Amino acid sequence: MNVNTMNKVFGQDSSTVDTIATVLKIVTATYLVLKTIKTGVDLYYQIEDRKKRLRQ
Repeated sequence: MNVNTMNKVFGQDSSTVDTIATVLKIVTATYLVLKTIKTGVDLYYQIEDRKKRLRQ
C-alpha cells in the first residue's frame, strides 16, 4: 500500500504510519517464526511416535 494512501487512511503524519507498519511487520515476523517452530516440534513428535510404533 502506498504511503500517501496510508496517510489518508490513518489521517496522520508519515512517521506514525511508519511506526504502525514496523510494528505490524514485527508482529507478523514473530507469528511466522513461532508457527514454524511449532510445526517443527509437531513433526518431530509425529516422527518419534511412528518410530515407536514401528519398533513394536
